[in-house]
Amino acid sequence: MNKAIYLKIYEDLKNQIKSNMLLPGDTIPSEAKLREIYNCSRDTVRKATLLLEQKNYIKKSRGKSSIVLENRQYLFPTSTLESFKELAIKNNLHYETKVASLEIKDKSEIDDIEDIKSEKVIELKRVRKINNDSIVLDIDHLDTDIITGLTKEIAEDSIYEYFENDLGLHISYSKKTVTVDNVNPEDLELLDVTEDDLLVMVRSSTYLDNGECLQYSISRHRSDKFIFTSYASR
Repeated sequence: MNKAIYLKIYEDLKNQIKSNMLLPGDTIPSEAKLREIYNCSRDTVRKATLLLEQKNYIKKSRGKSSIVLENRQYLFPTSTLESFKELAIKNNLHYETKVASLEIKDKSEIDDIEDIKSEKVIELKRVRKINNDSIVLDIDHLDTDIITGLTKEIAEDSIYEYFENDLGLHISYSKKTVTVDNVNPEDLELLDVTEDDLLVMVRSSTYLDNGECLQYSISRHRSDKFIFTSYASR
């Protein structure tokens, strides 16, 4: 029961913030007022406001009212081929990439990568941060016959710059599928999420101009931080 109440408080306040009923710089109702409104315990209110703080909707200070923060959502075009670095620079964002792991695996260990020809693949896991929030987990599988010399330092900058400028590859197109998924233990470990969150998962296979598949990737995005856009013509 308490879980339902704290989530209701969280959702109500989040919706007030997202609908601009509460603006950046405003204070949310006091702990005492929220206890009165929802007829609940102090711990329940604190659980709700802690979740709001973890999601960067508010800033809590001991002995002071909680302040509403600016909470931006980032446009993520699904119909273009842009790297995370390119999107971050274009949107003037403070960003950082951290490599969680970089290793060679047998292709047979990985699902859905039939288009990659090599029997060994590079598995690269990276955590993407914007404004110090870990909000994207990228899991890439790369053809070892095409991609050579990849290091952690390169991966924390831009692998597409490396592919195109250093390896001389001509990236042509990708096929993408967008779904929604529950948080898993790896997400909880690497991203700023809770077990109640949903993630937007973008699966993509990327091809060179000769039709060879060089990359199969899974990108797991915090759903509250991104707006996914596409373009269609008739």
